[in-house]
Amino acid sequence: MQLQVQIRGIQMVALLDTESTHNFIMEFVVTVAGVRLLPREGLNVVVANGDRLGCSGLVWSLDINIGGDKFQVDCYVIPLTGFDIILRVQWLGTLGPILWNFSTLQVSFKHTACRVMWHGIGTPVLPDVTLARICSGLDIMAALLTDFDALFQEPHGLPPQRAREHRIHLRSGTRPVAVWPYRYAQHQKDELERQCTDMLEQGIICPSSSAFSAPVLLLKKHDGSWRFCINYHALNDRTVKDKFPIPVVEELQDELQGAQFFTKLDLRFGYHQVCMWLADVEKIAFRTHQGLFEFLVMPFGLMKALATFKALMNEVL
Repeated sequence: MQLQVQIRGIQMVALLDTESTHNFIMEFVVTVAGVRLLPREGLNVVVANGDRLGCSGLVWSLDINIGGDKFQVDCYVIPLTGFDIILRVQWLGTLGPILWNFSTLQVSFKHTACRVMWHGIGTPVLPDVTLARICSGLDIMAALLTDFDALFQEPHGLPPQRAREHRIHLRSGTRPVAVWPYRYAQHQKDELERQCTDMLEQGIICPSSSAFSAPVLLLKKHDGSWRFCINYHALNDRTVKDKFPIPVVEELQDELQGAQFFTKLDLRFGYHQVCMWLADVEKIAFRTHQGLFEFLVMPFGLMKALATFKALMNEVL
């Protein structure tokens, strides 16, 4: 059960732990609260996930305010995460008979001849001291972002030439596929114009005179913005299917068995970082009320796009 407590006026979160062998307190809390620390070396603590943490000292008779009442506890100082203080349930046994109500998250007992009632918190509360600990690392984060500033810029222009470009192989005898655009409300026309202007400025689309064309759909996102989608259904029906093996999720999970460290690669507009095969650019033209445009990078919605992207990622990784 979690409790809101105070040490020297600073609000914190404590965990009542039935499995803990001692009371523990976060190193940062000791520093911020200005509590006297008695050095203690040679003591290691094994925490729930199996990690072994070194104890840097001991705080004797720490004054802690819980529910308006003051108590004294002895705490070992370790680099805790998630909670500022861990109180072992055995410590409560020194206070006398205790009544627990786990359905209402309440603990009651007698203290100094008065009945005391503690009310637990159902969800974790981020205390001020934890916020301070997070803020202490902002300088390091800012320096890291500055060193890799180029990775966080808005993409402009075409991506560099890579080992893979997306190609579209049509069935033999296929004629150009042209689908008439949809009818849009005026506010949707305004949004189409805005997004097309942005993509023209980025250099990922250009005006087209292709005999191919596909209509554009605007789909509402959860945040209220519009997603630019092209209906390539007619083109995909005439495209030769790819036999590239897409990995099975269950097999990937089996391969992760026993792994401890993982590498993550997250691309911004990943498909748009793959160039189109120049001869196939005309096939992916799309039409709006403004005219005809074509992508110079791989758009979303094409058959085999996933296979192309997966093959490129295999080569990159």
